[in-house]
Amino acid sequence: MRDPARKISAPLPEGKFDYISNLAQGQKEALQKEIAKKFGLIGKQERREGDVLLLTLRRPNAPGLKPGTYSSKRARTFGRGTYSFENDPISNLAVHLEKYFEIPVIDRTELTERYDINLKWNEPDYRHPNPDGLKQALLDQLGVELVPSREPVEMLVVEKVK
Repeated sequence: MRDPARKISAPLPEGKFDYISNLAQGQKEALQKEIAKKFGLIGKQERREGDVLLLTLRRPNAPGLKPGTYSSKRARTFGRGTYSFENDPISNLAVHLEKYFEIPVIDRTELTERYDINLKWNEPDYRHPNPDGLKQALLDQLGVELVPSREPVEMLVVEKVK
């Protein structure tokens, strides 16, 4: 799955590569230098305006928004029409939604508590995603909504060395 927060303006090399470092400090800089030398690429983090989804609270008393309870299991599942977690903040839901929709999701719910969530929607398998069904389930079961917007987001920009 592609990372929606990345903008790549240079072709990336094919294949897999190993990098081993035993430096006590400066590992990040050493890796960046090696990538520039080996592949002629540099990367830098920038804040750029981009398409995002804002996770907002529409109904604070939705039936699926239950206060968290602690259990030693702490199981998380996401896929095939289900998402469940125990005693986690809503920000973790935003992370999973970002992966599902392949676009940055920013938590604007202002919910600071931990929740137990068991979300279900109609999606038979990974090959047949149902994003509209998931959006409707979020609203019906959790009272949260995904609102399209444009916001500044942190991106990794990869370019050819000049």
